[in-house]
Amino acid sequence: MRHQHIPVLIIDGNCALCNRSVRFILKHEKLAVLRFASNSSDLAKKIIEQSKLQGIDNETVILCDAQGIHLRSNAVFKVLALLKPPFSWFRFLVFLPSGFTDFIYNIVASNRMNWFGTASYCALDPGIDLSRFLD
Repeated sequence: MRHQHIPVLIIDGNCALCNRSVRFILKHEKLAVLRFASNSSDLAKKIIEQSKLQGIDNETVILCDAQGIHLRSNAVFKVLALLKPPFSWFRFLVFLPSGFTDFIYNIVASNRMNWFGTASYCALDPGIDLSRFLD
């Protein structure tokens, strides 16, 4: 499923690492094109259901864009491509085997709550365009 060709990043809204990542993306994005949704939102549930995704849990980051649905480390690489240099340069790590990059992703995802904690809300900087948040 495509969300009208607007890239939508679906994250765990209760994860401090995810919330910090959103703030980082907002600060370093080349163009303000990415939209954000919590994995517990109606939009995220609709995307997951219509895409017939299996095995999706709170540890799975999802990017829905004009090319389709991207999961885990592949979603991360797609997001990196949207950032300003030098951060966008890390997208070239996509050439590593996906089994390896997803293995690393899964280690971080499984431990993120212990390492970074939880967040009951995403604390945004003043002046952020709230229309970029879809839930």
